[in-house]
This record gives sequence, C-alpha cells and structure tokens, in this order.
Amino acid sequence: MAYVFPTCVAVVRWEGGRVHLNTDQQWPADDPFVKAHPALFAEDPQSPQRTAPVVERATQAPGERRQTRKPARKDGPAGE
Repeated sequence: MAYVFPTCVAVVRWEGGRVHLNTDQQWPADDPFVKAHPALFAEDPQSPQRTAPVVERATQAPGERRQTRKPARKDGPAGE
C-alpha cells in the first residue's frame, strides 16, 4: 500500500466536518480525502523524523584539514 504525507499543517472542511492535517502524519494514497485534495499531499515526507538531533562536530577529526583563516589583526590603539 502506498502512503502520502501532508505538505502543511492545516484544518480543512470536508463533508460537513473538519480534517486536521499535520506534517508528521501518514495517509493511505487511496483515501477519498487524499484523492479530493491532492495538492495538500506529497509522496515524500517534508520533515523526516529523526531519533536524535543532528549534532555538528566542533573538533576536527584525525588527519582532517580545516580551511579557515584567522581575522586580520588591527595594530594601534583601541577604537582606531
């Protein structure tokens, strides 16, 4: 069975009621609401769920070269 994912967070009126959409939901592609509103859904999730947040590395790995330069030093009294 194929699934689609909402592309936005919304509340949509449909058949006398309200349908709540959230980007972390998964809907069957053959659902009548999905077929009636295909613009609200995509085949790929917009924000994939992660078990842990991405953490950037602050230190360089062994053998890694960082391509950064130190800012130019101003000589002279402060404020000039």
